[in-house]
Amino acid sequence: IVVDPEPDEGAHQPMYLVNPEIIDVSDDDEWIEEEGCLSLPEIHGDVPRAGKITVVYTDLDGNEQTLDADGWLARVIQHEVDHLNGVLFLDHLSPFQRRRLKNPLKRLQKIVESGGDPKAEQNAKKNRKPRTTKA
Repeated sequence: IVVDPEPDEGAHQPMYLVNPEIIDVSDDDEWIEEEGCLSLPEIHGDVPRAGKITVVYTDLDGNEQTLDADGWLARVIQHEVDHLNGVLFLDHLSPFQRRRLKNPLKRLQKIVESGGDPKAEQNAKKNRKPRTTKA
């Protein structure tokens, strides 16, 4: 996976984690934050994640590394490792949140099944002019 450790801090080098494996999570430091995913445009939900993790991975030189991460970096790594394991953030949502997202997910599914591009649909929606009615 490729992770930007400080996305709001300007230019810096991304982190490359080959075959990352989370080996420890802090159970006493869980926090819930809204997450989304580029795979599911306009779909968001509150996801509980560990606030601190330890991950082992191979760097680009083939060396095994261990990283203790917390905060936003820990959340991003957990999200991306979930993808490697076939898990989406939706799988972490409460039954109530899943029911709330049922219709938006159906709309997204229809766009994809019709051969449309969900991101293009999202951009078109943003660029539409408001409808006006004549009195």
